[in-house]
Amino acid sequence: MCTECLARRSTGSLRMALTQAWLMLSPIIILCSLCDRGSAEPSSTTWNAALFRPAYQSSEDAADPRNASLANDGNATSCQRTGNGSESWWHVDLLGQMMVESVWITGSDCNNGKGYTLGYFSLNVFTEQPPPDDSGGQVCHNYMLYAENATVNIKCDKTISGRYVRISHLSNTSSICEFKVMVTNNTQFNKYVGWKNSTLEGPVIRSLNTSRLECANHCLSARRAPDPMYCTAFNWVPGTRLCQLMQEDPRIFKSSKLKQSIHGYFYIEDLR
Repeated sequence: MCTECLARRSTGSLRMALTQAWLMLSPIIILCSLCDRGSAEPSSTTWNAALFRPAYQSSEDAADPRNASLANDGNATSCQRTGNGSESWWHVDLLGQMMVESVWITGSDCNNGKGYTLGYFSLNVFTEQPPPDDSGGQVCHNYMLYAENATVNIKCDKTISGRYVRISHLSNTSSICEFKVMVTNNTQFNKYVGWKNSTLEGPVIRSLNTSRLECANHCLSARRAPDPMYCTAFNWVPGTRLCQLMQEDPRIFKSSKLKQSIHGYFYIEDLR
């Protein structure tokens, strides 16, 4: 092999070694994963892209403050609530362009048990941050009935590509306990922020032995219907290649919850 080629290879190897050394010394590590879920055509399997994503609402009820994140925290017993206004809205940022198929909404159990919020609202999908008046969005569906059940599954009139999904109410107040946006993207991309010499003690939804990157990909690909293990975080131990998939809300996670582990790493979704 020519001297010039050997020099290029040596320089590349040195650069890679220095990069790896920097990663090992850094207290915070960024890891990206890309999960290809099959063919280039949309899959019939959907997953909930709204869980733990940034959420926003038109206002907050001063007498009963319940913020927007309570509508997509995976807990149907906690509900968001807006203040009174001519028209209330709530929306979620999916943090990427998704193919939106349907929306599941669980309303609060009041108003004689009929589901307080489940009636007379519109669902719109936006590619950019939506304005207050809903202009510029594509209509998923206008629901002009009053639902008798606590949860409704609304299929969009057509599959829509977008990043933001908003529900706008014609009533004065919104109270949603769970909001799921079901999408059919084949390829998903995630970025994780990590800590060296640290692990999280908590419920493990699945354990396996694999590389760090494959552990990230397993976490990402676990989000499959009908009963997804919605993984947002994982512990990884290099010596044993132990990968522990976990569910932790990245919006409220504090690094103070981590335990020191000499040979461990902890990663969680980075929503920035």
